[in-house]
Amino acid sequence: MNRECFDVVEEEIANIRESFKKIDTQIKKVVRTGDSSALRDLRAKASEYSLVPPVSHSFSTVFVNSFSKSFKFQRMINSSLMASTVSSRNAINSKSGGKAFCTSLGVSVPETYLTNIPTPELVHVDYSCFGDSFVIKPVFGAQSKNVFGIALQPDGSVLEVFKQKKYKNLSDALSAIANTAGRGMKWEVEQLVLDGQGQCSYDVKFYTFYGKVVLVLQVARWGKKREDVFFERTGNIVEARIERSYKPGSPVSFPLFSQHDIEQVERLSLQIPFPFSRIDFLAGKDKLYFGEFTFNAGGAAGFFDEWDRVLGEEFQAAQNRLMKDLLDGKKFDAYKQIVM
Repeated sequence: MNRECFDVVEEEIANIRESFKKIDTQIKKVVRTGDSSALRDLRAKASEYSLVPPVSHSFSTVFVNSFSKSFKFQRMINSSLMASTVSSRNAINSKSGGKAFCTSLGVSVPETYLTNIPTPELVHVDYSCFGDSFVIKPVFGAQSKNVFGIALQPDGSVLEVFKQKKYKNLSDALSAIANTAGRGMKWEVEQLVLDGQGQCSYDVKFYTFYGKVVLVLQVARWGKKREDVFFERTGNIVEARIERSYKPGSPVSFPLFSQHDIEQVERLSLQIPFPFSRIDFLAGKDKLYFGEFTFNAGGAAGFFDEWDRVLGEEFQAAQNRLMKDLLDGKKFDAYKQIVM
């Protein structure tokens, strides 16, 4: 009887997972069209439905670990919290707030030369005081969209280093940047971080659970083809997520972080009163430079089931450590200075 029950449960779970994949495929079709109104309509329609089935207490008891120990599930909860305007994390989730927070704790950050520049004013900025290279990027942005690395050439031309695109002069480059701007977009000018060979720096992203780094994702995003690879905190490569690719022996396949970096990131995460944060850095010539905090890291759905569980369990353990510190009266003063 038990075997028959197990077989039915396994079959139905497989059917549910397949149904969710089909729904996800349809949602992605809408997203790829770029039709924001259609996406809003779909979100409004979806809110009329409940994905929580009418199940018994016995069901909840049997499947409690399937939800609580899933990083995917924890990310969904985080997503709801981040969408709330009352979430204090929004203060350091912004690039300026994150930089200020890290600076107060002695973490290296790229220098910000100017910020909150309206698009029409980009052409009136005196860029000569920023040296031969700098970054122009949106004040609020994600996934490195509309980020331009400007390298002034001896002949007056400009090389956009991330896409390796050349412009006749700075004026032409600024016009191209302005043409990408959305309504009301504001910009900042920042130090350009390059690696030891003067090439575009790699991203080093630490999956951190309140004082513990569990995974590190390194990304080479500016080449002909994106490469990324996951490492354990020890520096060993792990296959943690589906559809990740890199060339064995390429620079990104070697850890660009040290044990000292791990320890610094863990100390930093202990100053943030939340169980999970992905803390992103740029790998410079001689050290890592802070990039941004991400509390609702994308790509969680792509983790293999075993890593989804590992990260989910780490999330639970981090919650327990955080709760103990809060009950013991930990103040989080650096965090409060930014959000209060």
